[in-house]
Amino acid sequence: RLPRLTELSALLNPTGLLLADVVRRVGDARRFRPQGAVLIGLGGPPQSGFQQFALDLRARLQDAGHELVELLDVSSLLRSVESLLEQGAGPADPWVSAGAGRWLREAVLAPLGAGQPVWLQAPPPELPADFAAHFPLYISQAALVLVFAELLFAPEIADALHLSILLEVSPEETTRRLYEIEPGEHFHPKFTAQYLAREGRVYQDYLQRNRVRERASIRVDASRAGAFCLDERA
Repeated sequence: RLPRLTELSALLNPTGLLLADVVRRVGDARRFRPQGAVLIGLGGPPQSGFQQFALDLRARLQDAGHELVELLDVSSLLRSVESLLEQGAGPADPWVSAGAGRWLREAVLAPLGAGQPVWLQAPPPELPADFAAHFPLYISQAALVLVFAELLFAPEIADALHLSILLEVSPEETTRRLYEIEPGEHFHPKFTAQYLAREGRVYQDYLQRNRVRERASIRVDASRAGAFCLDERA
């Protein structure tokens, strides 16, 4: 038979193919954990598109019939590669402050992991101002929660997740995006070397120190903008 239009569209859109597979994996996690929130972590290097991936995944999960899908952007609670470089902080200390890390673990991740809802009217003083937009914060114990940040997979968070999605981008493509070089435009290898000596060094140290690649539930090749593909090794 001739392929249907939706089938042709999926073949031309690797993002759609990947998201459909991730939706199935999330459904499996939901069936394995019928009671309590399912915590799904997403992270990746600078300019990897993990924020857009989270938005697209939420839309696909809702289309698949999952009614409660929450987004929890914790980027302001965790250091980024850029901030680690600027402040000279070590990757072993991922939090912007000890209080912010303790609050996320104890007030959000622990209750959800124990099958309880989270209902918080106002932010405590130890949180950065950028996080205030999340309040009042209500997350049902029946929700699928997409938690995302650049350096998300610190042990304190990774251990609380039920599914972890790591977006991976080649050093060359990350360099192109950081320097805002047009796709397909040739650029000197020295720019990639500069990235690897600075941002790339910090990010690789984070990956190795926390065994992020080995522990990821799903690894995604995100080197092509808008065309996410599952890593066959994952």
